[in-house]
Amino acid sequence: MALTSLGLLLLLSPLHYGQTEALPTATVKRVSPQDPLYPGDTVTLQCDISDYEDWSYRWFRDRQHLTNENKKTITLSGDAAGSYSCEGSRRDRPTKSQLSDDHSITITALPTAGLTISPNPAYSGETVTLTCIVESGSRWSYRWFRGSREIKESQSAVIIVTADESVQGQYHCQGNKYLRPKSSSPSGMIYLDVTVSQREESSGAEEEEDTQSTTQITANQSASMLQLDPMLF
Repeated sequence: MALTSLGLLLLLSPLHYGQTEALPTATVKRVSPQDPLYPGDTVTLQCDISDYEDWSYRWFRDRQHLTNENKKTITLSGDAAGSYSCEGSRRDRPTKSQLSDDHSITITALPTAGLTISPNPAYSGETVTLTCIVESGSRWSYRWFRGSREIKESQSAVIIVTADESVQGQYHCQGNKYLRPKSSSPSGMIYLDVTVSQREESSGAEEEEDTQSTTQITANQSASMLQLDPMLF
């Protein structure tokens, strides 16, 4: 039976692909960095399309076409917050992909470090633990300051010192994000107060008394020698 004109048109129509087979699927993937994102981070997004390779790309932010972005991978800097989607087009059938779902990018404010010192005040000779806390994600390194001078940089959130007058003073700390040029806001200042123990005070007093006694004995001996030897006058 000969094909009717209508049947022939349906077979030859470019719409026939769309009626019998779903369009390729587009997906937005974040390449780097992973959450959390901080102000000033550079964000890289990639548009993956399920079939074929000869695509041209269209990118959208909050449903607005980004006219300057037409590559598979795009890099965003500055204020990158928003919802991103993409789609592809090509010369041959299928001539376009589906529009991807939205990929949301949220910018998080840099965290503020917290510092604890225990015990405080501390007696001379006691072990003092300083802990820097950054409550945002993981993989921080830590910088420690006494006054305005940096005294240590460490992968550990804890440092331990032995209390004496040399470690007494104002402390604060700051977190550095691992492999990213980002720092937390510094912690508040905490004063480590070192108190001389009663035993040390007693020992110091006894030493002072011994010194005074020795001085007095020496003075008495000198006076006796002067009295016994008139040739000294």
